[in-house]
Amino acid sequence: MSTIISTRFKLISEGLENSLGNEEIVKCISADTEMLSHFYNQIREDYYKMAMICKKMNRLLSTLIINSYVGNICFILLQLLNSLQTIETPIGRFTFLYSLGSVIIRVAMVSIYAASVNEESKRFLFILANIPSNLWHNEVERMIVQIKFDAAILGGHDFFTITKGLVLKVGIAIITYELVLIQFNSPVLFEESLPQNISESMLVS
Repeated sequence: MSTIISTRFKLISEGLENSLGNEEIVKCISADTEMLSHFYNQIREDYYKMAMICKKMNRLLSTLIINSYVGNICFILLQLLNSLQTIETPIGRFTFLYSLGSVIIRVAMVSIYAASVNEESKRFLFILANIPSNLWHNEVERMIVQIKFDAAILGGHDFFTITKGLVLKVGIAIITYELVLIQFNSPVLFEESLPQNISESMLVS
């Protein structure tokens, strides 16, 4: 769904960019104020419709997004905590690395693809900021304000929004919580890592 919406935003922005790069279209719309207003108004309506679709999809998927991130992060934390214990069999090590790697890749890919919606919607700002003065219109300023204050973005019930920076934030959060778990479980892990005779002698003493 993120790919579909980001692709639609990309098509609209590319249509605007190609139109502004076409000399015949530029001459036609710059000579007529009413046609220029209609041109920008049509682009703004297309963006607004896609932004509304993004908002509706965000309302429907917010709970699923939260459950996905919470479940994946908890699984990664548990797997990293289990990695401190010795895995003797090669099959066990392969299974562990495969399951941990697949979840990490899944979280990263979901974040990148969902963040592409916001990235493609913000592409309009760059195009609109480079419009020449002879093609400037009040609709352009109106569209810039709309994009800035009503951004198309996915998230989890306003607890967080999915941008490219979220991947780094998730990584930092995993490292922080993992250190906390290690501190709480360090006595248990230390006892399990000791040989059987040493642990028994320590218990007797």
